[in-house]
Amino acid sequence: MKQRAKSKEKKEPIAKSMKQRAKGIKLYALCFLFSAFSLLFAIYGCATTSAIKESTEVDETPVITGIDIQDYTATIKVNKPFSYTLYRPDDPYKVVVELLDVRAGSFNMKIISDKAGITEIAPYQVESPSLLTRLEILLQMPSEAEPEYRDNELKIKLKTKEVFKEEVPKQETIKVAETKEAEEPLTAESEEITLPKATEITDISYERSADKLNMIIKGNGSFEPAVFSLDDRIVIDITDIVSSVQPPKEVVTPIKAIRIGKYDGNTRMIVDLKEKIDFDISTIRDSIILALTIPEAERIKEEKGEAKEEAEIPLQGKYTGKNISLDFQDADIVPIFRLLADISGYNIVVSPEVKGKLTMKLINVPWDQALDIILKTFSLGKSIEGNIIRIAPHTIFAKESEEAVKAKEAEMKAIPLETKIFPISYADVATVEKAIKDAKILSSRGSISTDKRTSSLTIYDVA
Repeated sequence: MKQRAKSKEKKEPIAKSMKQRAKGIKLYALCFLFSAFSLLFAIYGCATTSAIKESTEVDETPVITGIDIQDYTATIKVNKPFSYTLYRPDDPYKVVVELLDVRAGSFNMKIISDKAGITEIAPYQVESPSLLTRLEILLQMPSEAEPEYRDNELKIKLKTKEVFKEEVPKQETIKVAETKEAEEPLTAESEEITLPKATEITDISYERSADKLNMIIKGNGSFEPAVFSLDDRIVIDITDIVSSVQPPKEVVTPIKAIRIGKYDGNTRMIVDLKEKIDFDISTIRDSIILALTIPEAERIKEEKGEAKEEAEIPLQGKYTGKNISLDFQDADIVPIFRLLADISGYNIVVSPEVKGKLTMKLINVPWDQALDIILKTFSLGKSIEGNIIRIAPHTIFAKESEEAVKAKEAEMKAIPLETKIFPISYADVATVEKAIKDAKILSSRGSISTDKRTSSLTIYDVA
């Protein structure tokens, strides 16, 4: 019994020690799990904060939220105030709108339009050298574009001549004669071939003779046009047809311009003339032939070799750049100069000293006039060398001019002097000497002396 009691006494301290060790292990494990949880929470919290911060920064940039196309109107909606510029490239069937510091958002594909006046809108997001979204608007006909900005919306309205909206005066409609082709003799086989009615205009071209200009409109079948004349323009209406071609960019006398549009379900072609002239119109199989009489004055010019169009001579001080529209609110002027470079085709170099912000709204003004207005506003000057425009403060150009004069003077001082003797005949050397001094021909280092005995002048100066 004593031995069992002793054995029990020995086991109790061991059991107690084991319990304490197990308790310590549990505490250690709990501390470890708590530390790990705290670390994960800190990492997740930082990541969440960073993500929120990044999301906030992205949201600060204006984004396009809608592009709506209606007849002769396109509306661009942005979620915040923005600046824009509108200009016309060389293509008369295109208008370009640039939204500064605006992202395209979900609008990254061409938008095809079935509305009058607009064929499609192609958005492009540009990241460098500065963020902007460029919208290229393809027109159905050359039109004037008028921008209107209000409440974070830019509305582009197209303006065409009212002739597209005029009803065809039935009493003035010209009957179009159908003509047989003279070059191809008719046979029984050819008489049986009948072309279907055209559904598409496929080509527009010219043929010139001594006193006539033929405008040829081709299609994928026969035509039944309605034609009428309005002063200095000819209007051709064709029902149930579409045009897959653009009018020729180069026009030939006596044509001034050709426009194609839609009116009341018809395709309407308008031929603008330089003056009211006589014309004939006929159809031959798959073609409409508009024969225009060339005015006598133009024929006389051609006979004298003066048939080329006289280019308009710009008056001194007149601005000749492309018309653009600008609307900026507290915008940095340096990106504006970059934009004018893209529009004008000039390379523009801006001095580091050029800084400032600008608020302006200009509608349909030449780009070179817009540039001069900005330069005058900020007391800046420009110099043009070839196709490079350099922009800097007036003080910079003045300092450069002074340094150029000093450099020229230093160069003159470095040139060695030469002595030359000029004999004078049939004149008094003193009179010649006075004339040279009055004309200030000599440099600042030059000198002149006379010798009456030999009637000669001695000049000591640079070559």
